[in-house]
Amino acid sequence: MSVVEIVAIIDQSGSMSGLREEVVGSLNGFIEAQQALPGHANLTVVMYDDRYEVPLDSAPLKDVKPFTLEDYNPRGMTATYDAVGKALSQLEERNPEKAIIM
Repeated sequence: MSVVEIVAIIDQSGSMSGLREEVVGSLNGFIEAQQALPGHANLTVVMYDDRYEVPLDSAPLKDVKPFTLEDYNPRGMTATYDAVGKALSQLEERNPEKAIIM
């Protein structure tokens, strides 16, 4: 049985501070919807500003707990291309049969 790799790349720069609750709620809604689907998936969450953080790295989706406002703290400047490039490189190393990138 193949496992789908899901990668969520989330902007955590200071410009997102006004959307903090919406970002956490949207991420949790996405996770909940994916958990309701049949099959097996792993979730990687990448958060970036002028830093690159991976609070979840290919964790079994069924075991992922909801994110809280304490887990998402907008700050710093934006480094979108760096975050996307690093996330794709890590995904490529895993070489999954299927992948979802959001």
